Amino acid sequence: MSGTRPGTYFSLLGPVQAHRGDSPLPLGPPQQRALLAMLLCRRNAVVGLDELIDGLWGGEPPRSAVGTVRSYAYRLRRTLGGGLVTHGRGYALQVGPGELDLTRFDELTVRARAHVSAGDPQAARDLLARALEMWRGPALAGLPGPQARIQRERLAELRLSVLMERVELDLRLGGHGRLVAELTGLCLEHPLNDRLRAFRDAALEGGGREREARTTPPGAAAPTA
Repeated sequence: MSGTRPGTYFSLLGPVQAHRGDSPLPLGPPQQRALLAMLLCRRNAVVGLDELIDGLWGGEPPRSAVGTVRSYAYRLRRTLGGGLVTHGRGYALQVGPGELDLTRFDELTVRARAHVSAGDPQAARDLLARALEMWRGPALAGLPGPQARIQRERLAELRLSVLMERVELDLRLGGHGRLVAELTGLCLEHPLNDRLRAFRDAALEGGGREREARTTPPGAAAPTA
């Protein structure tokens, strides 16, 4: 089965984009890009027409939903090539190795955890930092529909989890002082996250600021200087 045209690269970790070489590809209006995002999240697997309709509109789709989805798929196929294929009442997008930023993100985190298991925290920390640098903002930014919202929340949780892994490695490597500002901001963003608060307190204590760690209440900003 043929894939997308050679050199196509997809991005989900921010606004949904596709590039061929250095050239961005036109992906159409937000709802059409939301359909592409659903196919990318289930890459190389068939997504049924009913599931696509539910993901775009929820429980009250318009009467034109079937035709609209088919029109979106036709337009995307013209842009992307033969990798977007029809299977009965569904579609699948064939995505090869290295053609999606989320796949690359997952690969880097797996490699980082292998380095942790091998006793090399510095290499693990550097790989996690590289993975996190791939994010260009909130995943699937600006896309409509219930499925885009679900995937956006899932990917935000994934990013935070990997970020906490990187912070924990930074602490193991003695980077307490330079973590205070970052962790203070994260605690304000996620005031109910006890693990982040513990990391912030550890950074303050490791940087010789034990009193601030004891007196800063949850969700409050610790002085950064």
